[in-house]
Amino acid sequence: MTTTQAAPLTSERVAHIIAAVIRSNYPRMALPTIAANNELSIDQLQRLLKQHGYPDKARMREAWRKLLAAQDEGPSTVTVPDHAPAVEKRDPYVTALPVADLFPDATYQRELDENRVQRMVTNFDPALLGIVEVSQRADGRYAILDGQHRWGAVRDHAFDTSDSPHIACRVHTGLSVPEEADLYHRLNTTRKQLTGWDRWLARRGAGDQAVIDIEEVASRHGYTVGMTTAPAVLRATRACENVVGLGGLGLLDDTLGVLRAAFGADQAGVDAAILHGTAWVLHAYTRDELDVPRLIAALTGIVPRQLTARAAAVREVHKGTLDRLTAHVIVERYNAEKGRNLEPFFTRVKPAVTAKKAPAARRNEAIKAWAARNGHSLSSRGRIPKAVRQAYDAAHPTTDSTPKD
Repeated sequence: MTTTQAAPLTSERVAHIIAAVIRSNYPRMALPTIAANNELSIDQLQRLLKQHGYPDKARMREAWRKLLAAQDEGPSTVTVPDHAPAVEKRDPYVTALPVADLFPDATYQRELDENRVQRMVTNFDPALLGIVEVSQRADGRYAILDGQHRWGAVRDHAFDTSDSPHIACRVHTGLSVPEEADLYHRLNTTRKQLTGWDRWLARRGAGDQAVIDIEEVASRHGYTVGMTTAPAVLRATRACENVVGLGGLGLLDDTLGVLRAAFGADQAGVDAAILHGTAWVLHAYTRDELDVPRLIAALTGIVPRQLTARAAAVREVHKGTLDRLTAHVIVERYNAEKGRNLEPFFTRVKPAVTAKKAPAARRNEAIKAWAARNGHSLSSRGRIPKAVRQAYDAAHPTTDSTPKD
């Protein structure tokens, strides 16, 4: 069990800190500055404020008055725990916890969408809150595993009131941070759709060996795996895994080496289709057939975006996925260089045909095309309003209107 340490503060200083939080129009945004001005970490400041009623302003004012009164009786100190006893592992249980005790851990949680939170606050309905999944930490707080936006909505809905809101939680105990990240990943993949980057980040936090290996190979060639738009940032995580599935980490290593030599730090040079397409070429031909320096020279002579544009245009002649079409274009460019030609790519590798779209998807595309031609508006996210569907059906009485979405 970890020994509890304490950092003493005078009651006068604590009163000053509480007053600064109370007077702030946006206390949550002010916490980092208040912590820095008082030589405290954010964790220490949050624990100190929790001891004095935060985020309930009425309770904080009462605590502030008591601290001022205590000064008249002589000097006194307040301790801030730096650590708390370790949490013993037991079966998950459901209870109501103060919203102020919960927090999202940025090491594996997706970024909180404040716009989404505000929409939930505007249409706040306690019946829709459900149960938030949390992990109890050794310091007495609870890391949110699932439900951070619902937590944010409750937090902000009660922000300007005297309430001390609680929220129903299923509490998991005795988890390390990697175990939390793994549980977060499993909870979210079974309950709602995550983006590819959300999954990757969670797997990274859980110590997934496949993620570690791919990022290590990328780093070896000067790439950073991430979602930002910047030079030498590799975003195509799924393509990387497809390449590893095709020919192992060695193939990924060779592919990134070729692309780095050909395109430098240009982020478009490691576009998913180019990365996977180049891997197909390296995989399909032996080193006796394929001259790698000549391949690099062939790629250097074209802008990455032109390469993918030409691959898309090849669909008029060849059927196949964009990565294989890209490989086809790369082999054509390779053969245009001096030297022995390679066998055409689609002679060596059969094209993979993209699965045919479902009837509902084809119907939606037809409605959208008709709506655009006839001046009907779709939603901001491209969804088809009911009125547009009805107008389409009225204009196409012989068209089977099923299935409905």
